[in-house]
Amino acid sequence: SFEICKRYADMDKRIVAISGSHRGVGSARNLGIDIAKGKYVTFLDSDDWFDPDYLDIAFKKITTTGVSIYRSGLRRMPTNTSLALTESICASCQSISEDTFVLLIKQNYITSVAGAVISRLVIGDIRFDTSVTMGEDMRFVFDVLRNCPDTVYADSNAYYNYRMREGSLTAGVDQRK
Repeated sequence: SFEICKRYADMDKRIVAISGSHRGVGSARNLGIDIAKGKYVTFLDSDDWFDPDYLDIAFKKITTTGVSIYRSGLRRMPTNTSLALTESICASCQSISEDTFVLLIKQNYITSVAGAVISRLVIGDIRFDTSVTMGEDMRFVFDVLRNCPDTVYADSNAYYNYRMREGSLTAGVDQRK
């Protein structure tokens, strides 16, 4: 709830709690990008959660490899099944092979921002398309990849916990296709 977010914001000045009318996930994410002050941006849906050490792991990988985009695997909850690569991939954004690109799509690494930490420099003026209600993540990620001058790191470990709910927009989407 907003009150919980506000309590965290009161305890930690890096956290900003914002309340407003519901205008969609794309609009909320765009607002987050616009007010962000750090070098990197990550996204967390209201019913999902990160493993406690996720951001530390992501930042260490970013600083040791020099990548602009870090992406963790997803753990689907409540089934506790991972949607992750069998091994990590560090690839140039400008020359990802077709096989690697298809693998990243099939494993949900570049169809969603869930589990991604992205340099604000790479995001630049790119924003989520607020005129669509499904697929805005994929379009945003593709635009960011096209704008990325260097590399992306796709981690084989799942640090993002994705709560699957009956009746959600993506519940009926088959991720394997």
